[in-house]
Amino acid sequence: MTTKVMKRFNKKNFYKKNLLRDLEAQNSKESLGTEQLAMLEGLRKKSDETSKTKTGRITMKELFGGNELNAADSKMSMNTYNNPLYLDPFQILQMQILMASQKHNFNNMNFGQDFMVPQMPLPTGRLTPSGVGMHDADYAKRQAKSTSSYQKRPPSASFTRSFDRSCNTDFMNHFFPTSQAEPQKVVDKNSNKHLSNGLNSYHYEMNRNTQTSRVNTQAGYGNKGNSSFSNSKGTNPNYIKSPPGNNGKMSSRKLFFVPYMTHEQVARGIKNNALVTGTIRVNQRNYEESYIDNPEGDDQIDVLILGLHDRNRALHGDTVVVKYKERINWVVRENLYQSWRNGKLNVVVDDNGQPISIPPVNEAAAPLSEVDELLNFMPATFRSRLEKIETVEVGSEEAEHSYDRNALLSIAAGMETVRRANMANDAGLCHLNEEQCTGMRKLHISRVPHAEDGELHCPESPNSRKPQLNASGIRKTVFRTLADMAPEDWGMPDVCLQKTAEVVYIKEQRHTRMAVGQLKPLQDGNKNFALFSPSDPRMPRMMIPADQLPDKFYDNPTEYNKFVFVARLVEWGNQQFSRGKLYRPIGLTTEIDAQSKGILMSNGVEFKDFSATALSYLPFLSADQFEITSQDVASRKDYRSERTFSIDPAGSKDLDDVIHIKKNEDGSYEVGVHIADVSHFLDPKTELDEWAQRRAETVYLVDKCIPMLPSILAEELCGLSQDADRFAMSIVWNLSKDGEIVDEWIGRTIVKNKAQLSYEQANEILENPAKSFENKVMAEVKEDLLELAKLHKVINQRRKDEGYLFLPQASINFKFTPGSEAPMAVTMNKPKLAKEIVQEFMIMANICVAKKLEKSYPKLALLRRQPQPKQKILNDTVDMCSKLGYSFDGSSVKSMAAFLDELKSKPETKSTVYHVVNQLVAKPMQASQYICSGLTKGESECKHYALNVAFYAHFTSPIRRYADIMVHRLLSASLGYTAEPSMSATEMELICKKSNENRVGAKNCKNASNELYLGYLIKELGKLEQIGVVTAIQEQSFEVYFPKLGLTKRVYSNRLRLTKDPEYESTPVPSMTIQWDFSANTHNTSREEEKAAEGKPQTFDQTIKMFSPVRCVLSPTVEPFKFQTTIVPTGDSDITAMLNELNSEAVY
Repeated sequence: MTTKVMKRFNKKNFYKKNLLRDLEAQNSKESLGTEQLAMLEGLRKKSDETSKTKTGRITMKELFGGNELNAADSKMSMNTYNNPLYLDPFQILQMQILMASQKHNFNNMNFGQDFMVPQMPLPTGRLTPSGVGMHDADYAKRQAKSTSSYQKRPPSASFTRSFDRSCNTDFMNHFFPTSQAEPQKVVDKNSNKHLSNGLNSYHYEMNRNTQTSRVNTQAGYGNKGNSSFSNSKGTNPNYIKSPPGNNGKMSSRKLFFVPYMTHEQVARGIKNNALVTGTIRVNQRNYEESYIDNPEGDDQIDVLILGLHDRNRALHGDTVVVKYKERINWVVRENLYQSWRNGKLNVVVDDNGQPISIPPVNEAAAPLSEVDELLNFMPATFRSRLEKIETVEVGSEEAEHSYDRNALLSIAAGMETVRRANMANDAGLCHLNEEQCTGMRKLHISRVPHAEDGELHCPESPNSRKPQLNASGIRKTVFRTLADMAPEDWGMPDVCLQKTAEVVYIKEQRHTRMAVGQLKPLQDGNKNFALFSPSDPRMPRMMIPADQLPDKFYDNPTEYNKFVFVARLVEWGNQQFSRGKLYRPIGLTTEIDAQSKGILMSNGVEFKDFSATALSYLPFLSADQFEITSQDVASRKDYRSERTFSIDPAGSKDLDDVIHIKKNEDGSYEVGVHIADVSHFLDPKTELDEWAQRRAETVYLVDKCIPMLPSILAEELCGLSQDADRFAMSIVWNLSKDGEIVDEWIGRTIVKNKAQLSYEQANEILENPAKSFENKVMAEVKEDLLELAKLHKVINQRRKDEGYLFLPQASINFKFTPGSEAPMAVTMNKPKLAKEIVQEFMIMANICVAKKLEKSYPKLALLRRQPQPKQKILNDTVDMCSKLGYSFDGSSVKSMAAFLDELKSKPETKSTVYHVVNQLVAKPMQASQYICSGLTKGESECKHYALNVAFYAHFTSPIRRYADIMVHRLLSASLGYTAEPSMSATEMELICKKSNENRVGAKNCKNASNELYLGYLIKELGKLEQIGVVTAIQEQSFEVYFPKLGLTKRVYSNRLRLTKDPEYESTPVPSMTIQWDFSANTHNTSREEEKAAEGKPQTFDQTIKMFSPVRCVLSPTVEPFKFQTTIVPTGDSDITAMLNELNSEAVY
């Protein structure tokens, strides 16, 4: 090949068709000269001792554009031969010659710069018998013979999808060795889609930074199995299909997402432990961070899915299948990394279980050798080529070559001259003369370690990433992967790293795909679509077709910014933007009702009225029609003469339960818990039952509730209202004076509520036991309530002795302007004794029913369980609290509960430390779930962790929870009132799953509604000052928990008026020092005047630490109902006043 042609190989426009013709015309099939071969071979290292074939996939731009190819580092892929991807200069030149000389076999396809060069095995036996880097005449003859024999064959008419290695017409077989790694794939020979069916059949596995499992060795990837993720049959899903009128050509622009694996591939991958399944959780503060539970156990940190690309169209709550990425792409855990660097990390154990520490490599401690000095001086182009190829083991004879300093510098000077010349000619590959080639060959050998040394030479790492700001000016969390670290850090223990993964399949779409947001025109002026921007940052933006837009939208698009729209994601192909369906506007962005509807719809809550057909399945359509017959009295135990009473929130309409207590002559007690018998009126498998099952739970907002059952059933027929005769399912105990169950009866009853108390009324009685009532019934109820309080005390203490964990979460109430939906004030709901008494006996009833169901239907019982906490997070919490001076034992429920009680009892910790530790302990706790006992592996999987009981069920709230209705039906069957259940465990599990999902949605709606109304109140007030407690500290922000609001908010340092950037101390217990500019702050004027009088600069340093109280200001933002959190300067002298505010009940 001529020098002219060799230079032109490196032109960036080589991939264009005219240059391909030029190269073919210039006899590009000439063999290389001895000097050129020697030069290229000198940069080549031998493969490992098994001489495995190395292969790779690169684009035309990389091949001919002079760009340096990726070494086997952060961009490393594993090909179908299970070997790392890399290409040395000789392989690059071979591929350049091949692509130019065999153009006719590609049927003159138009290559783009992102065209993927075919996957081809490259020979490793280039270190010929003639010596390292020397030309082997025999090898050249064999190669020439192979090429000659190939030229006699007719060109292939088509290029099959998977490069049939056994086909005589496949020209790859005559230049590269045959591989049996993949089975033959047959495609239509008349197909003209050579690009999709041939050259890119392994695009997925060769372009992902993950380790290939056997699952991925099969060509092609399937789709999710629904229309939302479908691709045209016969086309490559990795490239964009060209629009109509483009002569059937396919664009070479690569897609944003990678197609999903097929169901069969996923099944094999899970079976082989190459893939794992989990529920994805998307960080609401940063949608580019997602997590799944680590399948290796709760003592492991969660698996991180970083970026939209790796999330691969999965939404929050979906059940996904993921594949781990290479270790080089795992994220560095900075604190543990610093501990390891400082020699303080002792987490690795030897064979005897003794802890050891892996010391980091300290290159600075060792002086550079002359060889290292030269290689550091080498031009980057040469050095990168050397670093991209694998280290070789050589004999000591070759390794004894040495050069003096002047000789090495002479070689380096020559290389620099060549580099400058190539740069001037826009050449990317570096060409050496024979002397330079020989010198570099021997120099390379002198750097190669002997087998027993085991030294690893790694390429230089890129610069560490710097924090970036998002559109709102908030600093994003920046992760460093192992690839970002210096080579000497690559040996850090795995405990210093967090595993990363990518989604390869969505097993179950559990997210509703509904979103509320605003419509915006596209910036490029395209009127065929509009952009839907969801309010929830975890949802993707959607493209809305023009035919779904409001009339005259493009005449004045800004006019529609004030409306809240609802849309549903209906299709999300391989592009970054999804397709959505626009439903309708639900109101103005400034209307609370519109925002409330948006909250419900985005969480999949159905709030339309019950249909007439559904209501027709009720036995009575009004309370007046309902009468208790003599037959009812005969079939039920009558407790209407007992003094039953209810204790509920003020204004509550869901009156599920009443209690009665009666002291016996021997000092024991009869206590009854009576629950509304909803299942008597709600027949299974009716339309009304389907409505209730679909809703699964009543949803409570600040100003309204979305009932699970129609009001006639919930309030008039079943609700245990005062002085009304009602049907109930009851549990009646005979309890000793120590609260031990002596006897128990469960059955159907008739009850009458004698007194309907609110929590406030009940607490007033308990706090003022001497208070008298003129009403005889209330006077008797007062005595009953006091006896119930005594019994509660002993029962609760016994449960504490056995161990249970209660983590209270603060809640708030809003006071409204009469006749208006606008809130005028907010107060805190502080847990008091009356609520604790009711909870104690409801828990007692639930435990008894669970035991009954598990005994009667061990394969069908609907139970409530809570899994063990995530041990890794819990251990980290225990460790951090210990370093802060608050040590506790996290191995048992009892020890943690005792520690929290101790913090709550001490004046110096109850206002700050207790609240923070309560939040920290709550983080590792997993959510409770409904389960079917028949699908568990044993009793251990049914246990409720926090309550510390083997079996637990929800029985006491059938008016607002469908799971309770199912428990009532099972209980009735077990008692002989109804027929045996006919449903299967699988059907019961589906009910459990739906109830679990809707319970999470109901909780999300309640929290969002509280924030909505709080945002409205803050806007009306202008601002709201609150005392918060610091719970976490990051480099540019810290989190604050507000005990009175039950909220955790993040404070960003760039929103504070500081004189300089904060000083962050990244220690096991981090802290942040900020310097205030008093000239820009209006608070603490006395301190400002004091400093001004002293003639000192008006600045003030404040240190933010864990557990420290801070005075916060909640202020409105431009977006309706949204607010941000900042802090004002405070010092040690302000702490007492802040603690007093925390201890008060007032909010505003």
